[in-house]
Amino acid sequence: MRTPLKRYYLKSILPGLLYIGLTIGAYLLEPSAPSQAVKTVLAVLPLPPLVWIFWLYFRYLGECDELERKIEMDAMAVSSMTGLLAGYTLLLLYDFQVLDVNTREMLSLLVLIIGLAYIITRYIGIWRFRV
Repeated sequence: MRTPLKRYYLKSILPGLLYIGLTIGAYLLEPSAPSQAVKTVLAVLPLPPLVWIFWLYFRYLGECDELERKIEMDAMAVSSMTGLLAGYTLLLLYDFQVLDVNTREMLSLLVLIIGLAYIITRYIGIWRFRV
């Protein structure tokens, strides 16, 4: 593992733990939230640490070499295209009453598909270009 990637992983630990903690906390506090405004704040509370992770990721992209950047860009492109195709497919299956899923299930499935497409493409790229 190259130094920029190690540095990115180490710097991501704190915001990652913060994101997980705030997400769990938001779910635990949500049932007792007195108003929609408080629920809205709880819903978006985990987002700043996630933005922090994304900011660290873009800094990592600036530090890595061309091959690492190509692997990352390929993974982002494939996950974006896969997410678009999966989302459109799920929408059509839902519209034609082939799937009977609620919005939460559909969005959860879509996020899972996008994440898996990124991870798989990234590790195939790393494996493929390993010297």
